[in-house]
Amino acid sequence: MLKSIIEFQKAGGHTVAYTTDKDYVPSIEDRKLRLKLIFEELSELAQAYGLERTFYDIVGKELGKEIFVDTKEFNKTEALDALCDLSVVVNGGYCISGFTDIAEEAYEETMKSNMSKFCYSLDEALATVANRDDWTYKQVLLDNKIIYAILRKEDGKIMKSPNFFKPNYNNILNENEQ
Repeated sequence: MLKSIIEFQKAGGHTVAYTTDKDYVPSIEDRKLRLKLIFEELSELAQAYGLERTFYDIVGKELGKEIFVDTKEFNKTEALDALCDLSVVVNGGYCISGFTDIAEEAYEETMKSNMSKFCYSLDEALATVANRDDWTYKQVLLDNKIIYAILRKEDGKIMKSPNFFKPNYNNILNENEQ
């Protein structure tokens, strides 16, 4: 699973770090983007479950418990624990939603879709960002090929190029319902 995520991260010009990088601390920008993306996906899950109001009630109660202050300190142990717990909870979502047997196949389809976000020529990248003041592109070398990531200037989120296609889960769902 991580192999395809690493490829996606690299293709987008995003950070890929390892424990061998002893003094490494992720940037504030990287941490903010990751939280934003997690919240965005959680919001989409709440909508898919038909529980948007419940989701926002939960978030409001959690945020209302105390006044938060960004210390901007990075705690490796707590971050690893939280990410592992999120992975368990998210993957448990496959189980409770009836997708236990197709989770890996659906994940592969998702990653094919994610990789379709990139441009494969400079002309395509320039055309994609031409009318978007809030987007830029970044040239990336991936597997000895030059590709172009389309990024939101505000936070570096990988945006969709004209190549983008949505994942097709219908085939996966229909094959397994028979």
